[in-house]
Amino acid sequence: LWTSGARLPSAPTPLSSSTIPSPLFVSTWDFYRAAVHRAFHPRHPLAIAVDCMYGCYSRYAHDLLAEMGYAVRTIRDECRGDFKGSTPDPSVGRNLAPLQRLVRNGEFQFGAALDGDGDRVRLVDEKGTLLDNGTILVLMARYLIDSGRHGGKTKVVYDQTRATRQRHVNR
Repeated sequence: LWTSGARLPSAPTPLSSSTIPSPLFVSTWDFYRAAVHRAFHPRHPLAIAVDCMYGCYSRYAHDLLAEMGYAVRTIRDECRGDFKGSTPDPSVGRNLAPLQRLVRNGEFQFGAALDGDGDRVRLVDEKGTLLDNGTILVLMARYLIDSGRHGGKTKVVYDQTRATRQRHVNR
């Protein structure tokens, strides 16, 4: 709570690598990279197209995937607070048109579009066709089962009621 008599704290003293015990200090990015490396072990590195939509994962997505051995091509790979006037929402199909074109015209196994803050993704298949989130969920469950990373639980329940109703409404 701000009061008229309150003072802002002084700026923290900048840290240098010599003042930080390296085993105890790990940047968030390093922690995230390590977690991704532990979670995914590509058997056959793929060619992936990534649309960063000018969001905060620009540059990072390319670097992480490339260091894992993937052949990566990125578009809209510049972090811009104004998103260059576009809407960084991969749930809106028309926002993925550039990614779909890139995948259709390239030699990619799939494409991924990230939203502005990188916490959502939408995938397109090797033909540039949009995949719905239900399909992505099934593919991820299949990966966990096939890779043995399912924690001993192999029963997958997927409720298609909503998806079936939505298809019926769209007819």
